[in-house]
Amino acid sequence: ALPICQVYLFNQRSKPVYSFGGALKALRCYAVRPVDETVELSLRLNMYINKKTKRGAFQGMVLLPHPMKKRKKILVFAEDDLALEAKEAGAFIVGGKDLVDQIQSKQIQIKSFDLCLSSESMYDLVKPLQQHLRAKMPHRRRGTVTDGLVEKVHQLRREQEYKVDKEGNLNVAIGKLSFPDEVL
Repeated sequence: ALPICQVYLFNQRSKPVYSFGGALKALRCYAVRPVDETVELSLRLNMYINKKTKRGAFQGMVLLPHPMKKRKKILVFAEDDLALEAKEAGAFIVGGKDLVDQIQSKQIQIKSFDLCLSSESMYDLVKPLQQHLRAKMPHRRRGTVTDGLVEKVHQLRREQEYKVDKEGNLNVAIGKLSFPDEVL
């Protein structure tokens, strides 16, 4: 008698379907690492606008009610009262013209901060830093050039980035296993 291929039999078994609460319970039961593991949401989106046209990849930010990452380091270009307010709101580095000069002379490494904001009055001075800041460059379209720096610093701390590839796969971290079910 020929041996039965067990891999084939395993693939024929139907996959279990869990509710969200049941899936969290299963994740907590099977967690083996001593670190607080991340809970990710994976979805497959229909990328067709109509039957013939397919939408390309895109990315964005989603505002989570409970931040899950360590504190984001936010650099703010501002002067006078706006600079003091941004520093009190928790910005990592705050400065004006001197900060622009430090970045141009590479005294401040781009890797040392996560995000970059600018006040409206400083934006013209920040424009020459496009080659240095690249993806971290503040833009009006993204909402990172504003005079409401305090609110924006608080908002950016809670946001989580997501990316959708051209096939429609979305993966975004939504929390940690240590969070209660109500938070997730």
